[in-house]
Amino acid sequence: MLVCLFAGLFSAWAQKKEQGSPRAKYHAALKKLQTGSKGEVEPVFRLGLIAAQQLQEEISQHDVAVAAGKKVVPLDTKLEGFSVSTEEVLYAVPKPGFFLELARKKGTPVDVAFFENLQRTFAQHDAWPVVIQQQTDYSGCTLYQAPELLAIYKGWTEFAAKHPKAYASEVAKELLRIEQAMTQDGCACGKSAEVIAGFEAFLRTFPRVSIASQVKSRLEALKAGKGDMRFECQSG
Repeated sequence: MLVCLFAGLFSAWAQKKEQGSPRAKYHAALKKLQTGSKGEVEPVFRLGLIAAQQLQEEISQHDVAVAAGKKVVPLDTKLEGFSVSTEEVLYAVPKPGFFLELARKKGTPVDVAFFENLQRTFAQHDAWPVVIQQQTDYSGCTLYQAPELLAIYKGWTEFAAKHPKAYASEVAKELLRIEQAMTQDGCACGKSAEVIAGFEAFLRTFPRVSIASQVKSRLEALKAGKGDMRFECQSG
């Protein structure tokens, strides 16, 4: 009887712990939004990001344990609205299409605008932005000549100006990705002429952005055959 009592207490504790987990909180909030009246998607999305971070850590720990030859139980990697990888590269990232559909049905115009930008940024793969051409499981080169680079940067800068408090950390992350590519990164998919044309197009389109002077200086270095840019680069 004592064993049964302890078993019952442990089961209740485990169930309560699971109900309070980031994944459970996210799924509860998601279901409430899906089945209820319209609301804001951002709070639900944030819970999802927290759950995804925890899941990614669990996947990493599970991977280490398996590599060490330890006996482990199968890991539940299901997280609605997120793409999860347990192979060479471990990740749990949002599915822009899933959240865009949710925003159109249940969210606000701000939610829709955000996820339209996110969908445009990750149009081909949930874990790879369209301005990066994947070359290995974990790396790729930058498509400086791609018109998508200008469209994506324009979309995020306009969103940030109109809605400075909405999805702030995610917007900043996407802007930083392109800004670092224009001012720091040096692995270009294209040839010298293509990269130079891409830089010139960026400056014509965004002559007054905060990084314009840095981009101009880098463009001048590219034209002079100087700088750290690697053309037709093979990453990894």
